[in-house]
Amino acid sequence: YTDAQGMALYSPTQESNGTIMCTGSCTNIWIPLAAPASGTPTAASGVNGNLGVLTRPDGTKQVTLDGAPLYRFYLDRSPGTVNGNGITDSFGGVMFSWRVESGSSVKSSGSGNYGY
Repeated sequence: YTDAQGMALYSPTQESNGTIMCTGSCTNIWIPLAAPASGTPTAASGVNGNLGVLTRPDGTKQVTLDGAPLYRFYLDRSPGTVNGNGITDSFGGVMFSWRVESGSSVKSSGSGNYGY
């Protein structure tokens, strides 16, 4: 899946239950998908799952898919680019395993392990 600008969306398996663990420096790499000002995200046709909104620890609102928070990856510089799929990284001692949310036409083109 992608955001309105065509950028790939990711979610870490560690947040699949809706608990936000990517905070602080993690959000410089994995950018939370901000909820619209109206508070209600809308899905394009072909999106399977339920969009929602949760409140992050800093009080901002983030879009979720089936309860899992959605993020963009800072190395995805243009629409259709997917450089973050399969990445495992760590922030503040918390390990994250990132996967692109599938369902759109974007393809995986990168994976790796990073420590920040």
